[in-house]
Amino acid sequence: MKNLSSFLLLSLTLFSTTGLALARNAFARNVKQWPNFNEQRFDTGGLSRDSFPEGFVFGTAASAYQVEGMASKDGRGPSIWDVFVKTPGNIAGDATGEVSVDQYHRYKEDVDLMKTLNFDAYRFSISWPRIFPNGTGKVNWQGVAYYNRLIDYMLEKGITPHANLYHYDLPLALQEKYGDEKNGKPIGPQAYSGWLYQVPWGMYKVVTYLKERYGNPTIILSENGMDDPGNLTLPEGLYDQIRVNYYRSYLKELKRAMDDGANVIGYFAWSLLDNFEWLLGYTSRFGLVYVDYNDLKRYPKLLAYWFKHMLERNNV
Repeated sequence: MKNLSSFLLLSLTLFSTTGLALARNAFARNVKQWPNFNEQRFDTGGLSRDSFPEGFVFGTAASAYQVEGMASKDGRGPSIWDVFVKTPGNIAGDATGEVSVDQYHRYKEDVDLMKTLNFDAYRFSISWPRIFPNGTGKVNWQGVAYYNRLIDYMLEKGITPHANLYHYDLPLALQEKYGDEKNGKPIGPQAYSGWLYQVPWGMYKVVTYLKERYGNPTIILSENGMDDPGNLTLPEGLYDQIRVNYYRSYLKELKRAMDDGANVIGYFAWSLLDNFEWLLGYTSRFGLVYVDYNDLKRYPKLLAYWFKHMLERNNV
């Protein structure tokens, strides 16, 4: 891929065991007893890869500002979030995404984890401040080179890239030039809520509604997940049985909707890694993989192994 246009074309078109072993060995050095998730019998609720149509895509998801790091390096310009996080009190613990989980440098390790856990695809987002530091005009080819490296390595490992073209990190230059919501009109009253509830039947209901209301369009669920508190210790964070129950129940409801005719072709779990969770900073953990924010080491959780088992080929 020699230029930005070919990079974007690939991004739009394409919608190892080694890494996992290293994580297990590192964890074993820190605790006396490693929970042997690989040998555990998992309750998949009757779900397996074979439960879903041939070619159904299972992936994980993340967004650029939440995982990449290198927020002010290699030619990247500021985004609206780089400014917002610098105001004291805006983010829990006054955290930023300046380093986050450093996927910019650790992308190979992360892609290896996806492969080891039997996922098919990765839904990442493009940081436009990394491509266009000034919002428009001159291209930052260091940024293009990063996404080339990421995409090429994913393809090498058999992970299909799904590019999300925008995930909140607007180049600051565009915000300053054009503003925001100049002609916006509220479409309903503003709510105040904890925003996330466990309602598995909602999965069935919304997918069925889309099928019936809009002529059964092709649907890809681009992210679905729940979090644990960010202050869990490593042993506590690894044994996330409640989240296993959550994913199992939601996937069962998705399967029920598909059995009733919904045209769903893909599902992405949010997210591969614990990461910078916007206003919550690092006080919330959505990852299938626990990240130690002191040294950024990755440790697959029980949920990661549940997916690995459920997504095995020809798993009965």
